[in-house]
Formats: sequence, C-alpha cells, structure tokens
Amino acid sequence: FLQYVKGAQDNGIAVPGVYHFIYVNNGMDDAVKNAMCAVNAAKTAGLPKSTIIWCDQEEDTVIQAVKHGFNLTTKLQRQVTEIFCDYVISQGYQTGVYVNQDYINRVYRRDILTKYDIWLADWDNNRYCDCLYWQTSGRSTIPGIPTYVDLDVYVGIHTGQHQEETNMGLIDKFCDELQKMSNACIPYYGEGAGGIGCSDYVKEALLRAGIIKPGETFWAGQGQRGG
Repeated sequence: FLQYVKGAQDNGIAVPGVYHFIYVNNGMDDAVKNAMCAVNAAKTAGLPKSTIIWCDQEEDTVIQAVKHGFNLTTKLQRQVTEIFCDYVISQGYQTGVYVNQDYINRVYRRDILTKYDIWLADWDNNRYCDCLYWQTSGRSTIPGIPTYVDLDVYVGIHTGQHQEETNMGLIDKFCDELQKMSNACIPYYGEGAGGIGCSDYVKEALLRAGIIKPGETFWAGQGQRGG
C-alpha cells in the first residue's frame, strides 16, 4: 500500500481515496481494528485529511467470518459499517461505503446509504443510485499497465450527511492556518514589497492545513496557480 501511494505521488497521480476490505473474523471488536488499521495506513502514507477512506464489505467478508465461527448477519454487517465509518470520521478523514446492487438490495438500508457517501460498483452502465464515484468496469485497460484494471468515474454526488461535518472540519483547519499566517505577519498583496498575492496566500493556507498537496493545482477565480 505504501509503495503504491508513493509511486502514485512520485508520478503526479492524485490519491483522492483508499479502501479497506473488511474482515471481522473474531467478532464485532474487529470492526474498530479494521478502522484503526485503515486510518493508520493513511497517516503513515502521509495522506491528507481530505482523503476518503472507503469501507468495503463483500461476500468474502461473510465467508471468512463463517469459516472462523462468527455468524456475520446482515444486521451485524450494517453495524460494522457504521462502526468503521464513524471511527474514520472521528479521526478527521472523509469516509464512504463501497456497494453493489446486491448489497443495496439485501444488506444496506436507507439509513446507511444516506448517512455516508457511496462508491457504486455497477458494470452494466445503469448507475441505479446517486454516488460520489462509479466503478464502471473490472476489465478495462490502461496504457502502461499489462493487466486488466477497474475503471472508476468521479460522479460527484454527495449522499452522506457526514460530508458537511467533514467539510466544516476542513474549513476550520483552513481558517486556523489563515489566522496563524496573519499572526506571523506574513504580508499579502504588495508582491514587490516581499508579500505574496492574494491567491497564493490562500493556497499557502490550504497547503498548511493539508487540504491540498505541494504541486497540486489550485484554481482561483479565472486564474490557475501552481500545479
């Protein structure tokens, strides 16, 4: 995981999110352990708090639990998802749930599907629900990669009620950094006098807050800074 994240960053490829495949083989305490593992991995990789840590439960989650003597019912699966996602949110990261049509119809209910953002796996080109990301294929090809890959499209529809809370947390961090810059008497405008332009001032605060990464494009009005 760390190697892949570094490889992406070194080649200028954004890492907007990561996913954690859930295994709860020894009971419900494993839900928290999964979440802690995912958050720790994101922190170790140096990913910003704007990163989405996705909760991914699939059929193998249940199969492996049964093999270990734990009956993971659909009710317990919903609880695992909430425990995982709520822990991620408590650590300041964004979160969401990876689903397909089977899990929408059989496992998850409206309370889950409206509480968190959705990453939808639908390879039949139907996109039968609102989602933030849409996985359209599992057998796509990308130049330079010798094997089939998943293909995902950013749709941008937020469904999770926690999204506003998470965004407000990012805004607070941004405002805190603006205040620190002001307290340090870092001047803006008057570039000839050693200050920085207004857009660059905002970009610097975003960088310090961890909302954008060094070298990442930042749009301001009609102009484009950095990147």
